Amino acid sequence: MTSLVAQIVCGDPGGAAAVAPVADLLRKDGNLDLRIALGRYATETFRRRGLQFRELVAVPTTEEARDDLGASGARVLLTGTSVGSQEPEKPYLAAARALGVPTIAVIDFWTAYRERFTDAAGTLRFVPDRLAVPDERARDEMVALGFPPAAIVVTGPPQYEDLVLAKTSFTTADRAKMRASIGAAPDDLVVLFASAPVAESYGERFGFTEYSVATLVVRILDELVSSRGRQIVLAMRAHPRERRAPPVVARRCRVVEASGSDAWRWILASDLVAGMFSALLVEACYLGMITISLMPGLRRPDPLPTNRTGLSLPVYREEGAYRMLERALLDNDLRREQFARLAATAPSTGATRRIADLVYELGGVSVDIHDR
Repeated sequence: MTSLVAQIVCGDPGGAAAVAPVADLLRKDGNLDLRIALGRYATETFRRRGLQFRELVAVPTTEEARDDLGASGARVLLTGTSVGSQEPEKPYLAAARALGVPTIAVIDFWTAYRERFTDAAGTLRFVPDRLAVPDERARDEMVALGFPPAAIVVTGPPQYEDLVLAKTSFTTADRAKMRASIGAAPDDLVVLFASAPVAESYGERFGFTEYSVATLVVRILDELVSSRGRQIVLAMRAHPRERRAPPVVARRCRVVEASGSDAWRWILASDLVAGMFSALLVEACYLGMITISLMPGLRRPDPLPTNRTGLSLPVYREEGAYRMLERALLDNDLRREQFARLAATAPSTGATRRIADLVYELGGVSVDIHDR
């Protein structure tokens, strides 16, 4: 291992999902000594890849981050981004600027761009030297919000590149085992609900919360069990930042927890994925699963890119939710059409390598591409 050091910092699980593949690739390249500091929500993602890290028991001050960076002799800082009370990336970005250490942050989703880099006064104080963004849409939206165009690099989203392998490795027996683990009979319909901490992160600003949407889904599934005579199992998948999925009371459908295992296994074991706008819905689309995005009363621009491309099926009004869930579960024509659309789409490739190359470029590390 070389003595050239790269510092990596992540707080939220979304940022960790985007940065961990890059860290893994940098480790395999062997050109940098990686120092990884993680908030508690990010640890599991790095642990699954066998990456060594230090867990941050609290968000450091800028002075503490500066001491850490200075002691390590880091040549470059790579971060995810976080939104909320736990944002360890910000003090490290501020410290790196004070020390003259080049910085790269990876944008993992299409929401809260400014909040990822603002201080308490709403000033863009933590903008890094380079912003690795998933697509042109994110770039245009960030430029419109005041981010410097020269800092933004469209790399693609690295967190979805492993999904093709995941899908091909999941067998019919794996699917049956997952469904049996929640007591689903062969003829039962399984709906996976992808929760997200909307209320904690945004309050009522979107016009709905995970609680209102989960309640709506349960009410509709209860009605479908009664009207269509099919047993439905609702598997509630909590977001990594949630202690548990929203509590719901069902009269006819059966509600279980979809805990443990990788989220993609639950997706492939289901007949339908429903949620709001979490990254799990994007994963579901790339894994070829019919996906509904329920955002009744949406007050902001739709943040889910797969709704715009037709890969997921959006619902913006509560009165349209019953019909969409019914058709997505039981309308064979719609399901065939949607499966065909999903099968023709694959996640972009090369994002992980492009971000790794940015790390080398900003860190002044000379790498011979023929040795990769």
